[in-house]
Amino acid sequence: EHDNLKLAERFLSDGHKKYPENREMKYYLADTYEKSGSPDKAVVLFRKILQYHADETLAQYRLGLLLAKRNQFNEAISSFKSVINKDTKHTDALFNLAVSYEMVGDIAQAKDTYNNILKIKPEYPEVFVRLGTLYLNECNYLKAEECFINTVRLNKYLLEAHLALSRIYIALNDLESCVMSCDELLRCLDLPR
Repeated sequence: EHDNLKLAERFLSDGHKKYPENREMKYYLADTYEKSGSPDKAVVLFRKILQYHADETLAQYRLGLLLAKRNQFNEAISSFKSVINKDTKHTDALFNLAVSYEMVGDIAQAKDTYNNILKIKPEYPEVFVRLGTLYLNECNYLKAEECFINTVRLNKYLLEAHLALSRIYIALNDLESCVMSCDELLRCLDLPR
């Protein structure tokens, strides 16, 4: 498989040299670099795509993902914002923007962004988990509980929601609810009580 990737890389690289403004060639080459473990080369190509095609939201989004994977969250934030400026309902870009805000410590902006996602897509369990975790970290147990209950309602197999609810109920000294939450978790795992 490694030889096939090298061959594809060489073929696409030759094509890129021959047709430097060809957007599809850059995409294929960037994908090949990313899959072969060379994300730095993929970042360069996505930036080149954006030089020639500034309105290209897919390249901007993929660039943001790569930057976030490299822990370059401020640059990722800029990239995701560019996507959202072109497509205000791009919930994947909004989600990754919110996560990037978390990573740079801008919790208020992260919460605002998660809440904006829920206005667009109100049944997004992963957003409820992230938002609930932020509220839980602030000891805002009522808002955290609401988020995690919504998570379980949408996807009862997101086990971290059950665990978080147990933590909340222990903090609120509501042991009966804690036991019920743990029982539900055991049912999801097909484990006996």
